[in-house]
Amino acid sequence: MTDTVFRRIRGHKANLDRYARLLATNLTELERQYIHRRIAEEQAAIARLETQRLATKIAATADKQTLIAARAAARKVAEHRAA
Repeated sequence: MTDTVFRRIRGHKANLDRYARLLATNLTELERQYIHRRIAEEQAAIARLETQRLATKIAATADKQTLIAARAAARKVAEHRAA
């Protein structure tokens, strides 16, 4: 999933670059408003993907911590039974 998220973020950033180049050209006010709206949408999409990426990373870390704690608890139970 990480590769997909990174590719999508890269695509949105490429779109932002293209919109920035368009803003440097001679546009009507309506075209300019449209591009500003698209820029806001691209930035929101990037923010959502970054949040998704971070949530996935946190979930993976939490799962590892749970696994470590479960293994430690299992060792304690085994030690208690052996004693």
